[in-house]
Amino acid sequence: MQFARVQGAGLAAVGLLLLALQVYILFSSTRQAGSPTQAPPAATPGEQITKFVPGIVGLLALGIGGYLVVLQKKQGSNEETQPEKTKSGLPM
Repeated sequence: MQFARVQGAGLAAVGLLLLALQVYILFSSTRQAGSPTQAPPAATPGEQITKFVPGIVGLLALGIGGYLVVLQKKQGSNEETQPEKTKSGLPM
């Protein structure tokens, strides 16, 4: 892949943003809105599941992005070797 390092870094950045969003969602949901005597509204099962989607997608994006960056670094070190030369000194 020609742009694996750039795509990997972009995916890792998106993953970090999604993880930050997940932390914000979790901490903002712990605050109680309204009066202290009022019971918080019960969350439906669908709301509970969707609350964790940004974190899961963020972890996947961070993992795939990191994998692409590491893969490109490994392949880049192999590609940086000089080509073999003929007796005249020209590359093959």
